[in-house]
Amino acid sequence: MGVRVRVKLENLIRKNKVVITSALVNSGYEARHPEICLPKTLAEKLGYYPLPEKAVPVSVRTSGGIVREVFVPGAIKVTLLSNEGNELGSVVADVSISEFENEVLISDALASALKIAVEDFFLGLWRLKDEKKIRHSAPPEYW
Repeated sequence: MGVRVRVKLENLIRKNKVVITSALVNSGYEARHPEICLPKTLAEKLGYYPLPEKAVPVSVRTSGGIVREVFVPGAIKVTLLSNEGNELGSVVADVSISEFENEVLISDALASALKIAVEDFFLGLWRLKDEKKIRHSAPPEYW
């Protein structure tokens, strides 16, 4: 099943672009700083096209091999939401735009910054690091 959480995504470069969706917490997505991977279709909806000046092409190692993505540092505010819609915390993160992914991916560093503690990947259970309340995965959303 995997662990998916509800997030509110706000473009910090082009204001007034906000989307609420689910995101897969991916422990294998290792990053030095909080980072979120957006499918290109969602990046377009959020207003990252045309690409901002600080966008740079990068090569990324994935389980499927090396792919090219677009990296935009410090370009998004990610707010973690409960399944009921309550805000649980937010972080400014880097954006990686993928033409191959069809689901939003949360890096290990972003999961840590949002205080997401996975209880069971298979059952889709998670909690906040400073809480005991166990939460259930959000349904997947594909872009």
